[in-house]
Amino acid sequence: MVVTAVPMFWGVATALRAALMLTDLDELRVMLQPVMSTLSRGLVVLTLLLVWPTWALMRRLVRRRLRGLPGRRPDLRAGVRLVAFLVASSLLLLPGVLATLAFLLGAAVRPVAAVVVAGTLGLAGLGVVTLRDCTREGPTGPEKSLDDPGTAP
Repeated sequence: MVVTAVPMFWGVATALRAALMLTDLDELRVMLQPVMSTLSRGLVVLTLLLVWPTWALMRRLVRRRLRGLPGRRPDLRAGVRLVAFLVASSLLLLPGVLATLAFLLGAAVRPVAAVVVAGTLGLAGLGVVTLRDCTREGPTGPEKSLDDPGTAP
């Protein structure tokens, strides 16, 4: 759901823009079009630059939280990785949300689409890494403690 949040938001915003067709806003969009399109082009660059910091933030959050976990609990470790992905992904979602708002204010379609695609691909890549790391943590299911094999069901 996180990966598709911005494309869905852009789709809903586009549908609302087409459905409402307010002529007063058309004049405003024409006036703001050069500024909003330039802003959207900058957001393309920002989106591409934010992929690595988002990944680094996700890794840092995981390392910090895993140090505080009791014993080796695969169920908790996988959950930590998933929560870290959800928190860090907010950083990469921001340019897409801003580009969609710029689109509503008259930005050209191409730079907005580039921001949405770049952000979605970046989030998909981080999601794949997160799923890979979660599966490496071990089986999911009822809580287990690997420190005491006698208590496992």
